[in-house]
Order: sequence, then C-alpha cells, then structure tokens
Amino acid sequence: MEKLKFIYIGKNSESRLPKNEFYALKLSESDKKELYPKLTEKQLKETTIYYPKTDNFYDDSLFVKGIGWKKIGKTNKVIIPTFSGNVEDWDDYILKYGKMCLFYSLSGYSLDSCDCCAYNLRNEFYSIFQCKGGILGYQKYVENMLAIQDIQRKVLEDKFSLLSEYIRNSYIDKYLFRPFFNMYFVVMPPYLDTPADDDKMLGFYRRYRYYEIEKGHKCYEKKKELEKIIFDQGKCGDYTDEYYGIRTKIINDVEYTIDKEISDGIFPICMSDRMKFLYGEECCEKYQYILNNF
Repeated sequence: MEKLKFIYIGKNSESRLPKNEFYALKLSESDKKELYPKLTEKQLKETTIYYPKTDNFYDDSLFVKGIGWKKIGKTNKVIIPTFSGNVEDWDDYILKYGKMCLFYSLSGYSLDSCDCCAYNLRNEFYSIFQCKGGILGYQKYVENMLAIQDIQRKVLEDKFSLLSEYIRNSYIDKYLFRPFFNMYFVVMPPYLDTPADDDKMLGFYRRYRYYEIEKGHKCYEKKKELEKIIFDQGKCGDYTDEYYGIRTKIINDVEYTIDKEISDGIFPICMSDRMKFLYGEECCEKYQYILNNF
C-alpha cells in the first residue's frame, strides 16, 4: 500500500502523535445542534461527530470550541484507532471518524488549534480537500514539491558550503520554494507563489555572487588582514577608518558588478530561465508540472 506524503503534517510533531489509538468525545445531539444549527433533525441523528482528546483536556473534561468544557465518561468516551497512513484508507477513515480525528492522528494537534506550530499543518490539511484530484492528486503535488526542494538544497548547500552551518541553514530556509496553501488567511488549493519564488531566485543569485566576487576583489586580502589584526588584539568590533574604507569600497564594487550582470542578462530575466540557470532543467520541469496541473 502507498503511504501518504505531506509537506508539513507530521514532520516536526512526532512526539505529539498518538500511538495506536486515542480517546475522543462523542458529541450528543444537543451539542451537534449547537455547533451545526443548519443540520436537519434527520442529519443530526445520522451524523456522528467525534472530538479527539488533545491537549485541551483536563482530568475528566474536554474543551470543545464553540461549546466549552464537556464532561467525558463511559457513555460518551470512544476509543479511536490511529490512521494507517495509507492513501487507500483516507476516505474511509474520514467517513468513519471524521476530519478532526484524522488531523489529530496525523499531526497531534486539534484541527481548531490556535498554536502557531499548527498553522502550516492546518493550512495544508484544509488545502488537500480543495485539491484537484483529492488526496491522490495531492500526492502528485507533494512528490514534485519535495523533489524541487531536494534539488534546491543540494545547490544551496554547495554554493554556501564555506559558511557556518547556522548561516548556511538560514539561507537554505530563506531561499527554498514553499507550497502555497492560503491567501490572506483564505485556504486555497495547493499551488505555487511564483512572484515570491522569483524574488527568492534573485536574492539567492545576489547572495552567492556577492561571496564569489568579494573573494576575487583586489582589496579582499587586505580586509581579511585588518580583521585578523583587530581580532588578535582582542578588539573585535573596534574597526579602524582604514578598514571601513576598504570594506565600503568592496561592497560598492561588488554590488555594481552584480547589478551589471543582471542588467546585461547574465542572470536571466525570464523566471523559467532563471530556474534552469540556478537549479537545472529537472527542477524547472517539476515546477512547470505543478503550474500546469494544479
């Protein structure tokens, strides 16, 4: 059976995930009517709603958003099995236990959680239900999105390999393409934020070219020499006018060179050409696949 893949869900919340099974509150008809007043009497009787026991739990009470604290006991406490993780079981699990139990099983968070750590997880989950092709279509989106990020990471790690691990990771996090799930807090089908991604490519080019050009500058060795002297004297941060003059000249020369490369077309203007230039043909093809199919 094919296992589900996600961008955010379950990635950084492993310790929160329920093991094998978890408790849930079975809402009464009066609770259902209060939460969903538009349901008919027939729908209320035919609809079973389970509210999972998450961190909104205190002793024998469970907090249900929209209702408040509810007592949980023998008559309304239900044991729910965790989701198998198989694509084939997605629809059946939702039909039997509902979206709230599914989300909790996958993430360890309540679907109505206001925890900032659950923000991307909730957006991804809601976006799946608007995806073309449903959960099967979303798997294609995830596969291509993760493949794009893998290609990017290799290039980014190579370009920033001489920097410290902390700075290198911060650049990787900054310039990676991210999935697009919502606009102004309105959840949308999964897509790509092309203007943001184009800006990231321009920023990446300027950043790595700065380091490359700086090292080839005629004043670079003198700058490093002055930095070493200041550091050896224990006066870190107490730089001289000579140092600032050399540093300013390097910055101005490097920025001028980069601007000229961009204006001369050495770094392409077209987004797809920029992607091929930085990340190669395969990355561009997978990005275009998402644009064409989602």
